[in-house]
Amino acid sequence: MPLGVAVSDGVIKVFSDMKVQKSSTPEEVKKRKKAVLFCLSEDKKDIILEEGKEILVGTVGQNVDNPFAIFVKMLPDKDCRYALYDATYETKKNKKEDLVFIFWASESAPFKSKMIYASFKDAINKKKLTRIKHELQANCDEEVKDRCTLAEKLGVVRLSSPRHLSLGRSLYFFFFNDTPVPTGSSLFPCCKLLSFFIFIFFNFYLFMIVTERERERERGRDTGRGRSRLHAPGARGGT
Repeated sequence: MPLGVAVSDGVIKVFSDMKVQKSSTPEEVKKRKKAVLFCLSEDKKDIILEEGKEILVGTVGQNVDNPFAIFVKMLPDKDCRYALYDATYETKKNKKEDLVFIFWASESAPFKSKMIYASFKDAINKKKLTRIKHELQANCDEEVKDRCTLAEKLGVVRLSSPRHLSLGRSLYFFFFNDTPVPTGSSLFPCCKLLSFFIFIFFNFYLFMIVTERERERERGRDTGRGRSRLHAPGARGGT
């Protein structure tokens, strides 16, 4: 490793755990990290886990609705970091799950910090965290502002929403978020059915409004005709 920098055993273990998918038990999956940050130790000789800067898979859909938004908030405003993010995304053909290595170098970070983190990036990414298909370098919030931005940079269709959502949260994602409820979710048919009924009700409401306006116009025309007959020259009064 350059300049004697070393990757801690904790970083290697977290990377190994995040790679394993098929052989994991449900409890192991919940404890697996969805996202995690790495930083340099104070003496700049080791790459270590940053304490408290992680998102567990088990919290997604429970305490965390949008894990990528929480991940972006964890990034420091005036420093650099390495990160791993477990992205579930959709291509034109199917759905995939891959690790993304992210090198965050904030525009406001000190120049020396940028140089040090940049010099160690390939050492950790290519020599220790091997076989990662996707790599992303970001320097400002605009480059990581939402899941659509990340999906665009990764060249995929879109990042998938959390699967384990309550009904209320699912409806929120369906109607007010730019990412729809995933088709694999058990609540997807419910949301689509509700959307259909809302569409029908809305069109029926518009039909009733248009119909009522037409009736009012007809009434106005009949009243106008009656008045014109009553005040016409030569019109007789009642007997």
